Amino acid sequence: MLPHESSPTPTVSLPPLTAQEPRARREAERNCLAVLEKLCQDVPPGSGRRRQCFQDDVGNLSPACQVKLQAQAFQVRERTRQTKAACQSDAKRLCPKVPLAGGRIFQCLEDHAKELSEGCYTTLELDRPVRR
Repeated sequence: MLPHESSPTPTVSLPPLTAQEPRARREAERNCLAVLEKLCQDVPPGSGRRRQCFQDDVGNLSPACQVKLQAQAFQVRERTRQTKAACQSDAKRLCPKVPLAGGRIFQCLEDHAKELSEGCYTTLELDRPVRR
């Protein structure tokens, strides 16, 4: 027997996803990274060895983890590209002897936080003392 057209539709209360979704996404990314770290735990850091291990072993992860990590890698590459564009002149001016590749350039720029251009400062999202 079919329900009468005027019968009310049952309602289901679901918790709001907006508050939980970012937390769940971060947790899933951490879990994926933890699996990858475990796969590469015996590889010493330096000279790109761990990055290469991660790239070699990403196929051993679930498809969902692969998608999450690829998206994360894209975001990192895009942020790096934006930072290089915004901070190139600051790096040349303030850190002329520091290689542009690697993390030392970011540390040098942070050390010169008060002297950075507004664009570089904003891109780096530094927590620094109030600008003068």
